[in-house]
Amino acid sequence: ATAGPGNILMQEPMSMAEAMRLPVVVIIMQRGGPSTGTVIYSQQEVMLTAFGGNGEGLRVVYSTATHQELFDYTVKAFNTAWRYRFPTFVLADGYQGKMREPLTIYNPVERGLKLIPPEPYVGRPGTPGVDRPPGHYRNTYNVEEELYEVLHAYIEEWERVAPEIAEHEALGIEDAKLVVVAHGVVARAAKQAVEELRAGGSPVGYFRPITLRPLPADALRDVARRAEKLLIVESAYGQLGRLLREALYGLTVEMLPLYKPGVGVTPEEVAARCREIL
Repeated sequence: ATAGPGNILMQEPMSMAEAMRLPVVVIIMQRGGPSTGTVIYSQQEVMLTAFGGNGEGLRVVYSTATHQELFDYTVKAFNTAWRYRFPTFVLADGYQGKMREPLTIYNPVERGLKLIPPEPYVGRPGTPGVDRPPGHYRNTYNVEEELYEVLHAYIEEWERVAPEIAEHEALGIEDAKLVVVAHGVVARAAKQAVEELRAGGSPVGYFRPITLRPLPADALRDVARRAEKLLIVESAYGQLGRLLREALYGLTVEMLPLYKPGVGVTPEEVAARCREIL
């Protein structure tokens, strides 16, 4: 687990894990930046966590909003990492790292969750190539074509499993003219604002990508085809917005910002911005 500059320093081994398909799990508590910034809070490590290192971003990023989700998705992250062998991140923030709220700590097996059994990468019994297949864990290649062949296979597998991994949460998107899109702890403020606005009759919806990598692109595009406008709310200067623009390329929905880099967002601020737009 780490944050800020520590997240930056860890990108080299995370790139190695991506190259060698190691089942790594990392917990990130985002802090304000750049550099040391603050130790308080931000959502400024989205791009770093999703695409850090000199690779193609073949990794899984869960963005949590509550303490219960921190526990739930840490359990899930280990399963995801072992099942798909891509580095897996639980992306939280400084607020979640400091605040207190109730959660239920449970034994996953007693809840009926099937855990993927871990297995050793080294020290297995038997002689490699004789008693068992040898393990080939490489992060360097001799020629371009060899690397390209490996990357092609990795990317093909990534694209195949991405729809299985992608998750989202939505509210009131069927009849919404304006849909508020947010992730992580900011999504709590966005959801509360949307619930209050809908109770007053406003045609507003809510969409939260739980996985930022892979993004739930199909569900997001369905929402964007129906809505007139999207309001992107985040405690960063458009990092979630960049991911959304790529996913929604070619669609005509208008995307409007509520960006507050390194600062929390309140339900009142979200509701006020929605009223301005409507």
